[in-house]
Amino acid sequence: FYGSPSTRIEVLGVTGEHGKTSLCHLIAQALGREQACEIIGTAGDGPRGGLEDAPDAVTLQRLMSERLAQGTKTLALEVAAGELGCAQTAAVRFGHLVCTRFAADGGHEAGFQALGSQCLEWLVVNLDDPYQVAALDQAPPALRLAGYSLSADALPPSRCELMLRASRVVPVAAGLRIAVERCDGERADAVELETGLIGHFNAANALALLTLLCSRGLPLGQAASELSHLRGAPGRMECFGGDGAPLVVVDSARTPAALENALRSLRLHRFRRLITVVGSGGERDQPDRPALGAIAERLSDKLILTDDNPRGEPGQQIIADILSGVMDASAVSVERQRGLAIRIAIALAGVGDAVLIAGKGHDTIQDMGDLKVRFSDRAQVVEALREWREGHH
Repeated sequence: FYGSPSTRIEVLGVTGEHGKTSLCHLIAQALGREQACEIIGTAGDGPRGGLEDAPDAVTLQRLMSERLAQGTKTLALEVAAGELGCAQTAAVRFGHLVCTRFAADGGHEAGFQALGSQCLEWLVVNLDDPYQVAALDQAPPALRLAGYSLSADALPPSRCELMLRASRVVPVAAGLRIAVERCDGERADAVELETGLIGHFNAANALALLTLLCSRGLPLGQAASELSHLRGAPGRMECFGGDGAPLVVVDSARTPAALENALRSLRLHRFRRLITVVGSGGERDQPDRPALGAIAERLSDKLILTDDNPRGEPGQQIIADILSGVMDASAVSVERQRGLAIRIAIALAGVGDAVLIAGKGHDTIQDMGDLKVRFSDRAQVVEALREWREGHH
């Protein structure tokens, strides 16, 4: 009905259990500098916001057809591991499929076997994921394989036409410096790149993107230069400021584990101080709140607690639950108005400091039960940084 739009538009799939959204945004940024490239996924359907659910087969064809009519040349498409070879994507012609990481509970072998029913040219695999390496034998022999690894001593699998590995990853003031080697036997090449991305997971994303660009025909040095312009996906360790102002990072971390990962990633960059603004959603995750407070206190130099979608639950009770995990409650500031909490945190920060605004990420609604208002951490940060710069000139 829609005329097979994926035969007239380049579709780059991204699959795995984690990191699909971030990598799709990085792909769109890198390719969008030269041609129209958009995203279809649960947290990024083009410039108009995310889809609540993965599109069904007909919806996906309609979305691709619409993008084609609008002049889009390339699509970055999120693909759940369980959708490979299934109805949702069976009629999609992929140029590349890039893998992030698979879960330990299986399903990857079946996914790789299902690639035989896909129209697919290149498979880009994460060689640091043992589940992908074990499943490579299940990939159809006609597929061209490329791999990437953050391990300096990783070796290419026998079928790998292209392999990049990071010989060194160094966190710097506002990003990552990565030394990359091509080691597939076809040619020897090496490059050092700097990118404004924060966190170990973004080092893997950068390497996956670099491998994708090289497999599309770019020389390694030219591909590396494209990564210097990248910033994080909206609300996913997304950086603002720096360059004579505090670095402010907006992230969707709400669970104790996610918050710990975000804070530890920032600690690696050796900021002078790390200030954290965080809360907890209402009517859910109550047992996690003490641990959230303990982690935020331990890994922050200054902690400000605030509201984060309290819904119908009293906000003061949410704050009390978080404080129950804190060793020194007197050192913790509480400001339930989230916009004011963000401004206070940034006003307290100086050059060389980092501020983490955790919880809402790219969300644009503050849910207070019967009252729901438009609210964006990202917009608040931009305005607060403008005020900071005005106050320091």
